[in-house]
Amino acid sequence: MKQGLLTAVLLVLINFPVIADSETYEPPPAAFRSPELTYTGAAIPFSSYAEWLTAVKQQSKPLLRAERWQRSIDPRDFDRLKAATDAHWLTYQSDGLTIAGVIAYPTAPVSEKLPVVIYNRGGNSRHNVTRTRLYNMLLPIAEQGYIVLASNYRGSKYSEGTDEFGGNDVNDVLRLIDIAKTLPGADGSKIALMGVSRGSMMNWLTLRKRPENISAAIMIAGSVNAFNSTQRRPEMKKLMASMIPGFADNQKAELERRSSIYWMDELDRNVPILLLHGTDDLRVSYDNATLAAERLSALSHPHKLVTFSHGDHSLSFYRTQMLTEVIAWLDRYLQDT
Repeated sequence: MKQGLLTAVLLVLINFPVIADSETYEPPPAAFRSPELTYTGAAIPFSSYAEWLTAVKQQSKPLLRAERWQRSIDPRDFDRLKAATDAHWLTYQSDGLTIAGVIAYPTAPVSEKLPVVIYNRGGNSRHNVTRTRLYNMLLPIAEQGYIVLASNYRGSKYSEGTDEFGGNDVNDVLRLIDIAKTLPGADGSKIALMGVSRGSMMNWLTLRKRPENISAAIMIAGSVNAFNSTQRRPEMKKLMASMIPGFADNQKAELERRSSIYWMDELDRNVPILLLHGTDDLRVSYDNATLAAERLSALSHPHKLVTFSHGDHSLSFYRTQMLTEVIAWLDRYLQDT
């Protein structure tokens, strides 16, 4: 118990260096609180764009961080998103481990319970859900009337445990599905999965393990064939070998386990799938999207493939179009039912 409390305190101290005295922190309204979640701080504790930029410039390597932030954040949108949404860092328990994450939601009063989006980030244990990702991806979705929950998975900088890159870390996503149902303001019967890059793999694995109550899924720049990834990018094979238990002795089995193309027929066809991919993605080949679409078509599994000509892995110059597709898909299957 003491260890879990100490972990939560350390998470606050490390992750939120610019937050004022903790006594001033106010957790989310009752509609967005769950006894399964420990709220550790405001995710965007800035009242203005200028205040946020000032805080960034005070961090280590200020020029590098500030320029990266300026390339990612549109100051014209800040005030609107800040007024329309709120977000909080949090922790929760998964397999006895303390896992870090975030919740975002609209601030406008609503009379009905809101659908939930489980956002699965990309990357490995060196990556986290950053404030820029929160601002550019999660808050625009929350603004449209959704509760968004995201996990940093076990083994990341702010979470306990070891990242197995599609192993037991999938349980951290499954736990969020259960926790979503405990939020008073959430409609636990309307939950969507949204994954980017590695997060798409987490989506596929979650759908294989727990299709119930999942109304839709969105795969952005995701792989469906891990063999393809390791052949195109030898560094990926090295990464997987370092993270996946038993990889050296069971390479074929472990790669198939993380390749939905081999077991897509097991998935619930009542869960429509949106595929978004750039044709010039150098990290995850666009072939993954066409392969997935062909297989889903053969299985008569409802889906849509949206192709972004010359789009990179992050769909850097298609952010608006990408969000338009995402929100339309969510509205179609979570709002219009």
